[in-house]
Amino acid sequence: MPLPKTSLQVKPAFASNGLPRGMALAVALAAAWALTAALPAQAAEFRVGPKPDWVLDIAPELDAPVPTAQISGGVYYLLTDTQDRAGPRPVSFARLVTKVTDSGGLVSAAHVEIGFDPSYQTLTLHWVDVIRDGQHQARLANTPVKVIQREEELEYRIYDGRKTATLFLDDVRVGDVVDYAYSVQGANPAFGGAIFGGVTLQWDVPVHDDHTRLLVPRGTALQVSNRNGAPAPSRSSQGDYDELVWRQANVAPRAAEGGTPGWFDDFPSVQWSQYPHWGSVVDWAVPMYLPQDQLGDEADAELARIERTYASNAERTAAVLRFVQSQIRYLSVVVGVGSHRPTPPQRVLERRFGDCKDKTLLMLSMLHRLDIPAQAALVHTEVGRGLLDQLPTPGAFDHVLVKVRLAGRDYWLDPTRDTQFGSLGSVYQPDFGQALVLARGVRALVPMRLPGQPSSKREVHTQFDTRGGMDRPARMTVRTTNESGAAEYMRGLLAREPHESIQKGYLNFYASDYPGIVSAGPLEVEDDRDANRLVTIERYDIAIFWAKDAKTGVRTAVADAADMRSQLDVSKTPIRRAPMALEHPVDFTHITEILLRDAWSIEDSQTSVSDPGFRFDQSVRSYSQGRRVVVVDRYRSLADHVPAKAMAGYLRNLQQAREELGFKLIWPADAERGHAAGVNWTVALLSLLLLVVFTAAALYAFRTDPPPPSGPIEPALAGLRGWLLLPALGAVVAPLLLMADLVTNLDAYTLPGWSALSLPGGEAYHPLWIPVLLFELAAKLGLLVFSILLLVMYFQRRRGAPRLFICLLAASLAYVAIHLALLHLIPDAAAEIGPRDWGRLASAAVLALIWVPYFMRSRRVRSTFTRTSGPPPLPVAGPSGSIGADAAV
Repeated sequence: MPLPKTSLQVKPAFASNGLPRGMALAVALAAAWALTAALPAQAAEFRVGPKPDWVLDIAPELDAPVPTAQISGGVYYLLTDTQDRAGPRPVSFARLVTKVTDSGGLVSAAHVEIGFDPSYQTLTLHWVDVIRDGQHQARLANTPVKVIQREEELEYRIYDGRKTATLFLDDVRVGDVVDYAYSVQGANPAFGGAIFGGVTLQWDVPVHDDHTRLLVPRGTALQVSNRNGAPAPSRSSQGDYDELVWRQANVAPRAAEGGTPGWFDDFPSVQWSQYPHWGSVVDWAVPMYLPQDQLGDEADAELARIERTYASNAERTAAVLRFVQSQIRYLSVVVGVGSHRPTPPQRVLERRFGDCKDKTLLMLSMLHRLDIPAQAALVHTEVGRGLLDQLPTPGAFDHVLVKVRLAGRDYWLDPTRDTQFGSLGSVYQPDFGQALVLARGVRALVPMRLPGQPSSKREVHTQFDTRGGMDRPARMTVRTTNESGAAEYMRGLLAREPHESIQKGYLNFYASDYPGIVSAGPLEVEDDRDANRLVTIERYDIAIFWAKDAKTGVRTAVADAADMRSQLDVSKTPIRRAPMALEHPVDFTHITEILLRDAWSIEDSQTSVSDPGFRFDQSVRSYSQGRRVVVVDRYRSLADHVPAKAMAGYLRNLQQAREELGFKLIWPADAERGHAAGVNWTVALLSLLLLVVFTAAALYAFRTDPPPPSGPIEPALAGLRGWLLLPALGAVVAPLLLMADLVTNLDAYTLPGWSALSLPGGEAYHPLWIPVLLFELAAKLGLLVFSILLLVMYFQRRRGAPRLFICLLAASLAYVAIHLALLHLIPDAAAEIGPRDWGRLASAAVLALIWVPYFMRSRRVRSTFTRTSGPPPLPVAGPSGSIGADAAV
């Protein structure tokens, strides 16, 4: 990180003496006040001497009961004591008393480490004692002290010059108490003697007695902020100093949860600052970032080239950004005042390296020469908007960048990033939440609002080409389009790593899903730098894409959205105290395309999963009679964190989205012998059998007449007119609607559709689908056959037509009701039941209520439907041999 954390500049011995992270951070903060003006270091790297006379003696309780259930690391902290005096000669005193509770703590208790910066600090060791059975053993005189220079952040190209005094104690045993103390004198001269700092008052280990004391010159205007339930200090006056003391007993441990947002901190803590507002921090920093005119011949030549080549300020700003990023390599030398004061630009150009401070001042100076207004802006790369909860201090920041405002728009430009190509509007701009712009008159933090710019925008298009057949390898082509920050990250990775090494990593990533996968060509790169878009293309051959079950003969293929599955990571703890951080903003689209040799029956679908933290959408579309299937998955983040109380719901929604990923194709064993289009011969033969049975039953009904109805026949009412025209229309339309319904749902009875629903492992398998589908098939075929029979008998005015009409109304109502009841037993189907389905049930019930009574009681029905299946009856002869007079009625 370009700027060191000021509050961690002084690392007392116990900050790295085997403590868990929370305790180490707390103690480091407690001893790191960043006090007043610096004193020159002595020639010796450390000295041994008595503690300062202003330090209070705090007696540790050596026989304190050990809270065994709370202990971790094999040591119990009997006393943590930090006392600091600000002023002309600032001194920070620290003492740690630990008891070894089991053998696991021997190594850490016997190893003492104390960090300091020799460029402005002097280390004094006071004592190192081992207390055994109440007897004090002074070990400092007989223990070698080695001073080493570790450069713990050298891997990040940060060189801070800090050193560590190290002691390894002999003969430390379980039950011993290790007691050591030291002082560090001096503070970073970059802060000009200002007083600010902070301390955490609870850790992830138990502490029996915690004592924190701060002395500041009397009358110092000091802001103090107590956070998260931290106790207020006791205040008093001690000679020329005001005293603030925090004292705590039996401090219980508080576990630090991982994966929290940088702005979140729920540990009790105290912060203080001599800076009244952020404007005073601006006043401190502005002089260090004033543009300089003398840049050297190379910079003058580059500025002249930029002026000749580019006409607009936006183009010139982008050119300056590229120059600083590409020509000045990143290396941070933060020794002493260099931790916060930038190096002069001319010197930076001469040595060809610099950190964020150096690069920012160089860029500001070059923009100033081009008459482009710009300012430096201090930020924190992790804390982000958490700066709003802190007191104003220079130590609140760990990075600096450049803010440029052109044509009413703000640009936040980071000269430490890899070279950014393209226009100013296309380059990625970091958003660290809050920034302090270093301009006279600024008195507050400002939000770095960057609407509409995702930090990671990617689209992965994976194509599976299986047109060669099931016994041939499938070709998988992965085309990844990276934009904005994702493009710049990928561009940097390709510049640092061999393409072969990157491709090998990708191959191993896919091998977990497709054993035997091999590369089918080198990694291809298409880099559109003007649009800041980078595309990579990978090609693989999957030897066995269609896996065949040896027992059943069923072939199964899965086109997995592996990259999206990685994005939807559910390996989180559902029960948390703290919120969980989310990468935000993210816009990631995964397209899965499957090319098939044969036609498949694929049902289009649309699925969405919404959560306060993200939105997931999936669409499935088939083309070319099912020979091309396209699945589009899209994930968009909506927040940068998940509240602790919402974790269970978040993980549930995330799992729901993950379950939608991947597209499975199942090819049954009898399909190998069947038609390529997916004819389901079992269902086809069953349908034929049902048609034979229903047709035979219909013929029997056609030839059988019911007994004549009771009541007189009224010839004046006979005929298909009046209300009988409506049922006549229904009798004509019903067979057409039933046939259309059968065709519409035919996909479920083809081999792919039947397999997906009825075979274990199918895309939508449920054990009840087989009885539901068979019931639906039998019912619709029966209704179709008898509706055709009704059509014939109705217009023949057959005596059996009314009874058949009533039976069909009752059967339709029963079918709709039973069908809905069965679908409710299948979760996926139940979720699809909507108002239209309930409307069909209501419609069937209403029709039955209206027409059943009508056909049972209507005189017109009784007078119209009088004909039978046999020949018409002979005329009846009267006594005189003439035809009866009533025969013509």
